Amino acid sequence: MTPTADRRRTWIAAAILAVAAAAVAVVVSRRNDEHAPPPSLLEVERDGLRWTYHLPSGTEALFDVAKDPRCLENLAPSRRADCERLRKEVEDREGKSVERLRESYREQIERLRSLGYL
Repeated sequence: MTPTADRRRTWIAAAILAVAAAAVAVVVSRRNDEHAPPPSLLEVERDGLRWTYHLPSGTEALFDVAKDPRCLENLAPSRRADCERLRKEVEDREGKSVERLRESYREQIERLRSLGYL
């Protein structure tokens, strides 16, 4: 893949994460309502790494926040062990796997697929 294509993919991923982060900002804490869907973006930061998972798109990202504070370079493809460790931490915190959490977004996922976004 060319550097231009890599850069384009990085910007697309960053745009998806930015939209997801904006959506998370308006979600009311589900601790008050156990039937409320989970936030659309799961996130954990440990050991200088930030792992995110966008539930509707199934997009996973890993960033080294010390070297990349703007979170522009997704390290997930090359750092699978770190992704798995942080994913497990989030799943333990949430009490469900990310796949189970995605079920809350089934209609939204189907809508995005039908529009060609997924």
